[in-house]
Amino acid sequence: MEDQTKACGVNGLFYKCEDGTNTGTCGVILHNKERTLVADLAASGKYPTQHLKDNMDSLNNAKLIYTSAFFITSNPEALMMVAKHASENDVPMGFNLSAVFLIQFELKNVMAALEHADYVFCNEDEAAAFGTS
Repeated sequence: MEDQTKACGVNGLFYKCEDGTNTGTCGVILHNKERTLVADLAASGKYPTQHLKDNMDSLNNAKLIYTSAFFITSNPEALMMVAKHASENDVPMGFNLSAVFLIQFELKNVMAALEHADYVFCNEDEAAAFGTS
């Protein structure tokens, strides 16, 4: 995957779990316009703040930052470091609300990240959940 991203001009700085945990997976079922997802976060749930700290040079060079509320389940501390970096360095940040359950159960963390967002992305269900919360 790293070779593919470099060939496209993307410098992917992927974290690899030292214990060999695989990347997350997600099963999707689609029926007409409805969908359901079943996720296994695996390595995604083990993202260490140190990996972000070790790669701050790349973040310092970013012209735009995009992240999602899903990162709250991986490492809210790292998410807030990125969000604060965006604000403090006048880097536009896009934030995706990602899922209704995050708005329902992680509203405090979602709101903290939103304080730093210049652009917010969501679908109709996420917007409705946010509006009622």
